[in-house]
Amino acid sequence: RLHAKASARSVRGDDSLDHRPSPRPERRQDGCEFRQHPGSLMKYPGWRRVNKLGEINLSAYVIVDVKVHDPKRYEDYKKLASSAIAAYGGKYLARGGKAEVLEGDWSPNRVVILEFESVAIAKKWLESPEYREGRALRHQSASSNMVVIEGV
Repeated sequence: RLHAKASARSVRGDDSLDHRPSPRPERRQDGCEFRQHPGSLMKYPGWRRVNKLGEINLSAYVIVDVKVHDPKRYEDYKKLASSAIAAYGGKYLARGGKAEVLEGDWSPNRVVILEFESVAIAKKWLESPEYREGRALRHQSASSNMVVIEGV
């Protein structure tokens, strides 16, 4: 019977109801779930991570270009930074791997890419008490440029 209704809609050209979100979205321990958000049909098409309030959470990526001046102290910084990043749900996507310039005259030193749940959480991590000591140590042992980018 459902098949007949779906076919009738398709024949009429009204197949918008055929693309319904799953009735049981995936729910994670932190309360976020993946479901189709009503506003996502225009600005953010498809399935998105949605928090308990129904707001879309877009991942955030922190990209850091680091020029290390004091390698020994920077090693100490990396230990402090890892625990602070994990405390805010962040994870490393790239950390000092080989970088190859594809266009332009940018010559990166040590590139680090971090992923966080949102821009707000990335900013909380940067200003957090857990990262304060590590951040000071990074400023003493290296110079860096850092940006945060909202994901899609």
